[in-house]
Amino acid sequence: MVNFGPPETVPAKFRGRRFYQHNPQVTLMRTTSEENCELGRILAEKLNLSTGAVTVLLPLRGNSLISAPGGPFHDPEADQALFTSLRTHLRKGIPIIELDCAINDPPFAEACARELLGSLRTSTISKGPIGIFSTRASGIMSGVSVTGTATPGKPAGFSFNLNRAANVGITYQKAGVTATGSVEPVPLPSGDQTLPWDPIAAGLPPGTYDAALVADDGVSRVVSPSFQVTVATTPPPPTPTPSRAAAPGGRGVKTKVPPWLPVGVGAVLLVVLLLALALSS
Repeated sequence: MVNFGPPETVPAKFRGRRFYQHNPQVTLMRTTSEENCELGRILAEKLNLSTGAVTVLLPLRGNSLISAPGGPFHDPEADQALFTSLRTHLRKGIPIIELDCAINDPPFAEACARELLGSLRTSTISKGPIGIFSTRASGIMSGVSVTGTATPGKPAGFSFNLNRAANVGITYQKAGVTATGSVEPVPLPSGDQTLPWDPIAAGLPPGTYDAALVADDGVSRVVSPSFQVTVATTPPPPTPTPSRAAAPGGRGVKTKVPPWLPVGVGAVLLVVLLLALALSS
């Protein structure tokens, strides 16, 4: 919404728009879908500059008291334009939490408090020696990690902790491609969990994919930061065994000669020589 002073301070170009008289000194104007698209881009660009922990929470049923269902500014289409623009322009790695409630509802306040406390704790993203990543707690999930290579018979997999029971699935897209895919969510209890992902069995072509977990506990929906997963149709080739080097000055591998061979050859030659002498006398 846009804030103006008393009604007479509203510029003439906005005549015909939707207004709400908050009090004699404050006049509010509802933003349109087009304006919200632009606002989403501006907000995302500012959030993308953050260097610390950041999480975006979206109240799907209204961004203010008067835009909630039944309020004078209730406009789901305009709200959705804002949310879509934010999702489009936010950089990868910023978690988005969508809650099926209005901004002033208790579940939204509780989610904000949880995320704030999580942001005050560890917020690093680290890469292990074999492509395993981890990230901070994010509402429903914490300690997300991924085995980043999938080969025939060896699927990739996410490991994580659920703070409460939720349906967990996977969303993915091939690096550099806008088309996305998903894996059907499965119900999981709270605690440490592992969710395998076999993109080869699913028929995905080889390449590098950006994949993320999606958890929904019926109150809120969390999308984890995305991780890269490499899909290869064949496992890495085995390390070749070094061949035996040829002897100095030789042209190949030296063959071991049995000790009896020279004696046998000498005996045969002697017999041939004696036969030749006998025949000539």
